[in-house]
Amino acid sequence: AGTIGGTLASTTTNINGGGTLSGVGNVTGTMNVGGATAGSLRPGNSPGTLNVANLNLGNLSTTVMEIEGANSGSFDRINVSGSLDIQGTSSLVIANSNTFELALGEKVSIFAFQPGSVKGQFGSVSSQFGRSVVYNLATGSVVGLGALTQAQFEATAAITANDKAMMNALRVSSSGGVSQYYGGRFVEHVTAALASGTQGAAPAAFAKASPEIYAGVGDHLKLSTLDNRRDLGAYESGG
Repeated sequence: AGTIGGTLASTTTNINGGGTLSGVGNVTGTMNVGGATAGSLRPGNSPGTLNVANLNLGNLSTTVMEIEGANSGSFDRINVSGSLDIQGTSSLVIANSNTFELALGEKVSIFAFQPGSVKGQFGSVSSQFGRSVVYNLATGSVVGLGALTQAQFEATAAITANDKAMMNALRVSSSGGVSQYYGGRFVEHVTAALASGTQGAAPAAFAKASPEIYAGVGDHLKLSTLDNRRDLGAYESGG
C-alpha cells in the first residue's frame, strides 16, 4: 500500500499483490493496477485528483472513485494524458458517504482523457448512491438517472424498435448494478432530454443519432465504430 502526495516518477508503476495506491499528485510513465494479482486505486484525499500518463486497469483491479457533490473538488478524478485501458474483471466502485444524489441528466467526470484514448470496459460497476446512475465509458462520466431506475430510464427513453436496438447496442454491461455505455455523449444527451421535460426531446435525441443506422449493430461493429467516439451523428459539435 502507498500514498502519493506529489510526483511519483517511474517508467512503470505496478500496484498488485493486494496493494493500494491512494492520494493526489502525479504519476509519470505507465501505471498498471491489478493483473495476475489484485490491486486497488483510490485517488484523492476525500476527494482529490490524480494525474497519470498511461493507466492500465487490469484484471483483479478495483478503482474506488468518491463523489460527494457535483462541483469541482467534490469528487475524485483521474486525468489520463495518454491511454486508458480497462480490462476484463476490473471493477469500479462509485463511492458516496453523504446525502448527495445526482439528478436526472446531471453528470460528473471522474476520468478525463483525450477522444479515442480509452478502450475496454469494467467487469463490474457498483454505486453507493441511493438513486440509480449509469457510467459513460466514452467520456468517463457518471450520469444520474434521478428517481428513475435503470429499467425505467431505458423504457422511458427508447420508444421505437430502432431506439431500443440502439440502446441495447450501446449498453455493454450492467454487471454490478450500474450500466456502462459507449457511443459518445449519447446517453448524456438522452438523460438531459428526459430531464428537460420537453415533449419529444428524447425521441429527437435518438433521431439526431440516426437510430435506423445502428438498429443492426453487431458486437464487432459496436467495438470498432462506437467505442472511442465521443459523438454520434449530429452530436459532433454538441456539448
